[in-house]
Amino acid sequence: MSDVTLFSPRQELTPVLHGNTPPSGNPPYTTTGVLIMNPFELTASLDRRPVERPTRLDDFLRDTFAAPPVRDKVVTDASGKFEVRLNPGGTAIYCKDGQAEWESKDGKHWTRKGSSGTDFFDGRVSVDDGKTITITNSDTGVTVERKHDGTTTRSITTRHGAKYSVTADSTGKQLSCETADSDWITTDGGKSWTEKGGKQKWQGSLAIDDFGRYMEKPAGGKDVVKASSRELTESLNRQDKIMKDWGIKIAPPGEQITYSGTTYTCKSPTKLELDQLEKTLYRNQQMEVKDLRFSFVKAGTLTDKGGLWGVYQRTGNGGKPQILIMPQHTEAKGWTALEGTLEHEIEHHEQYNQWGSSEWGGLTAPAYTKELNKTLGWRYDRASGSSLILDRVGNEWKNTSAGWAPFKDGRADTNKAISNTQMRDQAKVRPSTNYFTYPSEMHAEGMAMFRMERAMLLKESPAMYEIAKQLDQDLIDKKWGKQPDGKPKFIRSADGGIVEGNKENLEAVRKAEDRWRRDLEPKPLKLGDRIFACACCNKQPMLDDAAPTFRR
Repeated sequence: MSDVTLFSPRQELTPVLHGNTPPSGNPPYTTTGVLIMNPFELTASLDRRPVERPTRLDDFLRDTFAAPPVRDKVVTDASGKFEVRLNPGGTAIYCKDGQAEWESKDGKHWTRKGSSGTDFFDGRVSVDDGKTITITNSDTGVTVERKHDGTTTRSITTRHGAKYSVTADSTGKQLSCETADSDWITTDGGKSWTEKGGKQKWQGSLAIDDFGRYMEKPAGGKDVVKASSRELTESLNRQDKIMKDWGIKIAPPGEQITYSGTTYTCKSPTKLELDQLEKTLYRNQQMEVKDLRFSFVKAGTLTDKGGLWGVYQRTGNGGKPQILIMPQHTEAKGWTALEGTLEHEIEHHEQYNQWGSSEWGGLTAPAYTKELNKTLGWRYDRASGSSLILDRVGNEWKNTSAGWAPFKDGRADTNKAISNTQMRDQAKVRPSTNYFTYPSEMHAEGMAMFRMERAMLLKESPAMYEIAKQLDQDLIDKKWGKQPDGKPKFIRSADGGIVEGNKENLEAVRKAEDRWRRDLEPKPLKLGDRIFACACCNKQPMLDDAAPTFRR
């Protein structure tokens, strides 16, 4: 082993025998590669210059024989309008469908580039050996197949297993259509159709839309839905049941609605969205929701720049109330997700039903709103037509473009304006979140959090917790009345549901509140606990007792 000297990787080598040079002109052999005898005793090259000593055999082998990096595989159609990128494991992580670009981390959940994750679908993207790109949307049931030459087929399968498809060439001109009954072809781009075999002819247009519907529009007529995908049918059936059970309405897919000068298109809510809608309705059984319509807006470039999550319109539904759910959510469940927005907006519906006006304390508002303003720490100034919030020492503040400005003698001093966060911390009644532009918004946030996340509200604002608890119980009593002894028939449970006001349920709420309050108590320091200290003199600082805040 000691008679052989090792050489640098991938260098042409001539063995050296214990310091003796082989006979000149005819060495025994010459090779290219690495002669490994003892990689930890690498000494010298032919001319005796030192060579680098490897520290580990596996590092040495990896660096020497490492395979070139495996790159993503990219497949496009002839036009380049459709493209799929597959990772080394063969999973699609990017696709372009002629209209938008989509990205995925797992090949199942896809988000559109530029939408900040709010435009998404669940589905699958694949490529076959013939370079046909297939994109399947599991939410709508629509499948798009794009051949390499640009021929595109959109298809759906009904709950009975019937397939409907429309095929077009690379320029978008329609070529053929498949229905449950027969197949059709067109030679004029989709204006007139002939049944294969020449039996029937038909004038009009055909399409598979983005919602999972097969549509026919006779010449001079209107669109007619002839078939729906299995996924859409299941969703619509569930929506029908929800509407029947609760008396509400859900806007149908494709309907156009206008808000603040912009026209949006409604979509069919997904299963997760319907889950949260039902959960919200169940949680608010004390509320009258008959004829309240929920409109779920379809995501698109129109909604990319909007920060609006939801809107309550008192007369946005043919003179009846409506809640618009904008596509600004990346999650369905939770306070900062769709669920929290639904709960907040439905609180506005309850406000109108109970008090008729959002300008609480105003000339046209019910008298009770003046008292409600006072309870929440607000006052409506009729002279200026402004809602003013009070701080802990009784000063009044007005919401202005510069921030919350002190209001005195009928004027807001914007030079002394403070931030929203500062105002929240100084308010007489601390708002549950940073969204409290008006007393009605502060009320809606507080009531929504109480019904969804009681522990969170108690943590964020103990005062608002007690106010919301009493207001909520008043509304429950108004709906179902009280027992003969004056005790409530029903109460709000610790997890947000409405339950019987029996001894067991009342005790469960009391124990939960005790536990939440204990969690708020400062914990005494134990010997050995680490605390922050000044590095230069090691003096012990004062402990930070600032309460954490919630940001929505």
